[in-house]
Amino acid sequence: RDDSDPACAGTYSRNFYGGDLQGVVDQLDYLQDLGITAIYFNPIFASPSNHKYDTTDFRQISADFGDLATFQLLVNEAHNRGMRVILDGVFNHTSSDSIYFDRYGNFESVGACESETSPYRDWYYFTDVTPGAGPCVGSDGTPLAATYESWFGFDSLPKLDSSNLDVRALVWDDSGDVPDSVARQWLSTGVDGWRFDVGGDIDPGLTNDPNNDYWEGFRKTVRDQFPETYMLLEEWGNASPWLLGREMDATMNYQYSSAMLSFWRDTEFVDNDHNSGSSAGPL
Repeated sequence: RDDSDPACAGTYSRNFYGGDLQGVVDQLDYLQDLGITAIYFNPIFASPSNHKYDTTDFRQISADFGDLATFQLLVNEAHNRGMRVILDGVFNHTSSDSIYFDRYGNFESVGACESETSPYRDWYYFTDVTPGAGPCVGSDGTPLAATYESWFGFDSLPKLDSSNLDVRALVWDDSGDVPDSVARQWLSTGVDGWRFDVGGDIDPGLTNDPNNDYWEGFRKTVRDQFPETYMLLEEWGNASPWLLGREMDATMNYQYSSAMLSFWRDTEFVDNDHNSGSSAGPL
């Protein structure tokens, strides 16, 4: 839909165009004929947006994409055709409108923004401010008396504390009170691996911070049960610190793709990721 359509939400992230998991199932033979051997999905978990990088619940398929049965069918049919399935793990942050944070009071659970006693409170980074100047409850229970750290300044994406043991338990560490982590839950469906959104923001890599063991822990814990799990990092810069054998298997390699796109172009090109203010620069 364009902005002139009365059904348009007026916000790009709120416009939905109908693509779903069943549509992928219906086209698997076509993808096989093209020689496709792996399908990487952008986030498919519950989220209020069309881009899905603001997760509401890591354990649920987003209803506008389908349901668990359809996803399981997709994985099985892909495997029958020799294709692998990679999911996008957005573990650096959640949605502010989520069961964990619940800034807008849309969930039965008590979110971190709603109460200083929420079980999710220490999952995030809060800062007390003058009452009335913040969107969340302060550390002493005062309403509207705390702000929070978010990814890239987007307040819809409150950042998770990856050093928090309960956060790790949710995502990958099955040794604690959470018997089935998100990583294991979805790998149990037959998923072949994970691509990690802004993974370097969670753990800056072995040589950059040897004491941060998030991805080492993920790799060891997950591969103890799923030894073939593929781990793919999103990193715009030099990814060498994560590719030393203890964390990732590969990177998105944006540097290489940018170089190849530049090589094949005859004129300069600028977009959201390639401009004078970005690390990549214009193509």
